[in-house]
Amino acid sequence: MRESRPTVPTVPVEGLRSQVEALSEGTVSAADLVEAHLERIAALDPALGAFRCVRADAARAEALAADARRAAGDGAPLLG
Repeated sequence: MRESRPTVPTVPVEGLRSQVEALSEGTVSAADLVEAHLERIAALDPALGAFRCVRADAARAEALAADARRAAGDGAPLLG
């Protein structure tokens, strides 16, 4: 019998370069990316056990702060 795999939410953009470009273009926010990655962790980590601790609340707060900085004109390349 074949083992079933958990359903994995789709991350809006794949790869770091694509994510940075999407952030720069405004097609996705840091908060959107964090939520997508947190959903992926929740879906896969029970089977993988890759994370000992997930700082979801801190990640969300940091993403909102990054989005606010971007909105204020900060263009740091890895901001977000």
